[in-house]
Amino acid sequence: TVKTRVVKISINPEWNDELTLPIKDINDPLVLSVYDKDTFTEDDKMGDAEIDIKPYTECLRKGLQDLSDNTTVKEFNQMRKIA
Repeated sequence: TVKTRVVKISINPEWNDELTLPIKDINDPLVLSVYDKDTFTEDDKMGDAEIDIKPYTECLRKGLQDLSDNTTVKEFNQMRKIA
């Protein structure tokens, strides 16, 4: 579990934080949960997401980590019919 800093008084918070996470199994998705911050009561869960990290590790293996942020990596395998 890793926590970011709290963004106060914002209905559209932006974190832009860089986090280092230990990965034990690349087949397990990264689970992201977002909570609000309450002073006197329990924090409320605002949402969550699961992120498949396998495409990112494939890009690292292929040496594609230095591409610009606007780059989309698409891959397909062409199958040939053998007569």
